[in-house]
Amino acid sequence: MNVNIVETQPGDIVITPIDVGNIPPSEVDAYCKKNGDLLKDVFGCEVVLLPVRGTDCWDFTIIRKSKTKKSKKV
Repeated sequence: MNVNIVETQPGDIVITPIDVGNIPPSEVDAYCKKNGDLLKDVFGCEVVLLPVRGTDCWDFTIIRKSKTKKSKKV
């Protein structure tokens, strides 16, 4: 496993798949919320979990908004 340390910034969003195994569909949301809260504490920013079945790895994608200028009111 390779781990690259990246400093997240306010406003970043981390997206990752999470293996839900054989959890019944009615319990997937609660499972994702529990793990999402833990990962949010780790990354310090918003985390979006994509529930999948049968994956054995974590792929984290960090979405960073580019700095945009505020538009002038007309």
